[in-house]
Amino acid sequence: MLPAEDGDDDTATVVTHLVLDLAGASPRLEVSGPSRQWVHTLSPRYAELLLTLAQHPEGRTAGQLAADLFGDPGRTVTVRAEVSRLRRTLGPR
Repeated sequence: MLPAEDGDDDTATVVTHLVLDLAGASPRLEVSGPSRQWVHTLSPRYAELLLTLAQHPEGRTAGQLAADLFGDPGRTVTVRAEVSRLRRTLGPR
């Protein structure tokens, strides 16, 4: 479980828990907070991308992610496109 903070301003903080579930037939991202829970089935690529990011909490550059995912640090355009699509899929979560 990874805690994440989410809030509208500097004084209001809501703790949200994210769980990347890789145990089942399809990878899932489970998000739960004080008022609701949200579950989204992930493609294998999105699961791999989220797992890589979770393993590197300090962050990754596009080149580092490309090397992690494709073994080629030059595939930054592909990685940026994948991250953009993932952001659209998951929204503010």
